[in-house]
Amino acid sequence: MKKIKLQYWFSVVLIFLIFMGLSSTPIKAQQKIRGSVPRVITRLGLRPIGRLDSTKRLNLAICLPVRNKQSLENLFDQINNPNSPQFHKYRTHQEITELFGPTEEEYLALENFAKKTVLR
Repeated sequence: MKKIKLQYWFSVVLIFLIFMGLSSTPIKAQQKIRGSVPRVITRLGLRPIGRLDSTKRLNLAICLPVRNKQSLENLFDQINNPNSPQFHKYRTHQEITELFGPTEEEYLALENFAKKTVLR
């Protein structure tokens, strides 16, 4: 579970840094959308340092959070608990995706956001 959390926070920090570097608005004039800056960014005192040079190529990966996070954690606990009826009853990739993965609407919303905001 720690690996998932670490990957999630890494993705969040990466996305934050990418948006700060790709924004067409000067850094001092940028607005902060409430809840858009993860607590870890604030806690570490990270600040944007400037815009990315337009001649540079930036590869990025965007991670959408899981749905039903508490249910997923409960499922992991049950699968690994020898006293649970779910012990070692693993789910298929498709089942996990359907239960806990981002919805088609969430993917489309992200795609539209990226096209409007980042991929100009």
